Amino acid sequence: MSEPATILPAAKASTASLELVWQEDATALAFSRTDDGALSVEGLSFGLPSTVELPVAGGEVEVRRIDARELVRLAESPPRSLEPGDSARGLFALVAVARNAVAEGLVHPHLDHGDGWWYAFWGATLDESIQESLARIAAALPAVATSAFAGDARATVDDLYPVLVDQIARDRLRGSGVRLASPARRRASALELFLAGLTAAEAVLPRHSGYGALERRLSRWVDDGLGRLSAASWRLAFHLDERPAENGSPTLFLELWLQAEDDPTLALPAGLLWSGDGGVFSFLRASDPRRDLIRRLADLEPLLAEVGVTFEIAEPVELELDPDVAASFLRETMPRLEERGVPVLLPAAWLRAPSSLRIDLTATSRRSTRASGLLSPATLARFDWRLAIGDVALTDEELAELAAAKQPFIRVGGRWHALRESDVERALRFLERRRSPSETSGAGIVDLVRAVSGLETDEAGLELGAVTLDKPLSELLGDGERRFRSLPTPAGMRFDLFPFQERGHGWLRLLGDLGVGGILADDMGLGKTVQAIAMLVSEREE
Repeated sequence: MSEPATILPAAKASTASLELVWQEDATALAFSRTDDGALSVEGLSFGLPSTVELPVAGGEVEVRRIDARELVRLAESPPRSLEPGDSARGLFALVAVARNAVAEGLVHPHLDHGDGWWYAFWGATLDESIQESLARIAAALPAVATSAFAGDARATVDDLYPVLVDQIARDRLRGSGVRLASPARRRASALELFLAGLTAAEAVLPRHSGYGALERRLSRWVDDGLGRLSAASWRLAFHLDERPAENGSPTLFLELWLQAEDDPTLALPAGLLWSGDGGVFSFLRASDPRRDLIRRLADLEPLLAEVGVTFEIAEPVELELDPDVAASFLRETMPRLEERGVPVLLPAAWLRAPSSLRIDLTATSRRSTRASGLLSPATLARFDWRLAIGDVALTDEELAELAAAKQPFIRVGGRWHALRESDVERALRFLERRRSPSETSGAGIVDLVRAVSGLETDEAGLELGAVTLDKPLSELLGDGERRFRSLPTPAGMRFDLFPFQERGHGWLRLLGDLGVGGILADDMGLGKTVQAIAMLVSEREE
């Protein structure tokens, strides 16, 4: 196919540039960057306002979030006030390749299933020219453009390009008024719904029981029609699978998979080679899957052996990992495999619902001999902050292990947890500050209220977990009259206080001991001045 004359045109000098970062949720983040590195949404009138955490910004930044349709339009008509930056030019180059591919008919109908729904897509047909173009664009992408995919430029391109092809093909058909299926007067078949879905605004299809059979027929038809039986080799991939065990604690298995070199979405378990089902490999590719598996596994054998991972030589399929080997593989070997371009897929349950970090708080009071029963305003309570995963609090040893790990994986409560690296970093910074001598020496009432209400953790971007207070602090912050007690007339006063004045006396002393102010709202003539005098006299007597 013909390709754009220039994949990545040189950027012109500009005081501000447009940057675009593709995300895993099929949206792109748009923002402007000035020459001094400042990020903002100035000059951007498209997309939805959003606040996200960007590694390039070192924290949260305001952006505009756009979908694939808006990205295609933006590539056609970028804002005049901003020169496209490297990330934007890379994404615009992908749009150009996708547009040319659709114009030359390098697309095919594709039926996909995920999250309980079926989807009608226009799949991207990859010929040699397109693959070369995508490889060049991936090599030119800046780090900021690949941040959502852990710095993997090829993964970024492989994720975005099919979305662009589908969007451009869908928009072109809809703009031309093309209908692939006639309106059904009866209950529509799976094929009719699928054809209608190819020109619909959204890819999701109505419920129907016939999609599975249709997908199998469609895949065979597409493969035969496109001559997909290429000679591309298979590359090795690893899948981690967490399975229930008899003792109740899940066991981690490392499975070998083979992934088509020219189509990362085409992957099959290596066990099919030895179970009598290996014919599926020869149906999809003309290369030798056994040879590719043995050769590529041999190349990685020294690296895997460093952490005790050794597969069976004759028919390698999978390996059960004990906790120590699993820890070494996740934290040490997996990053090195990814550097070599070897995919490692985590268990689906880890990706669907990453374990949440919580900060547990235990607050204990420091009793004094003051009349109110409380201590000085500055040292009311002592805090003990603990990091918890789910309902399990980490010990100091586990916390040190997590802090030293290169990857955010930890085994707690008999099972492995995959954590978000940003959450771990925030939690460790929070604990480091809160466990300093100045923070652990004592806290006042304001600190106590902020801590138990979750303000401290909210400001740090963390979730407050279990809060445990001892009895005095529980009574102080609880409901009812136990929070303070009436105090009798001081010895230095000649006349006795009335009962309501004794309550006011106790209330003022409590507030004074807590270090906060208060207002007596008694009616005129009921002795507010006398209560204030009683407070001053009793403080002097102590």
